[in-house]
Amino acid sequence: MLLNHRSEFQLLVDQKLKPKLIELGFKEIILNKCIQPEVLYNKGRLWFGASWDCRDNYLEIKLGHLYWFKDVMPRVIILGNYSSYYDKIYKNPAITRIDLNIILKNLYDTLESAIKTYNLKYDLILSEFFDTSKSKYSKDFALHLGEEVLINELSKYM
Repeated sequence: MLLNHRSEFQLLVDQKLKPKLIELGFKEIILNKCIQPEVLYNKGRLWFGASWDCRDNYLEIKLGHLYWFKDVMPRVIILGNYSSYYDKIYKNPAITRIDLNIILKNLYDTLESAIKTYNLKYDLILSEFFDTSKSKYSKDFALHLGEEVLINELSKYM
């Protein structure tokens, strides 16, 4: 008998946000033996990912291109914070379980608009990740950042 290994957060996303992602043409991507966001969806070069650390009540929501990142094992990250597309999604990254339902509803309601903003402004949003004046860690980040991931490169992790 197979057990459901999906986290509480993944189940919430399945219930509250997955229908919108599927409607917009995204496909869920599940990788094995590769560090990735807790939920990961793809549509062409556009990726949506989110992770929630329930111990620290920390929520991360990303929309952008997928990149390799040098780590102890294969790792992919999305360059593009959702707040760059819709800044009212959440004010504080310390999120409680109650807040998650509200945030997922807001994501559902703003995803189409966020994608329009992505189409218009992603180059500018992406450039912020490489601006060394923004953070003392940006040089270190750039050293660990790899190439943009091509979907066929992920086949060995699927």
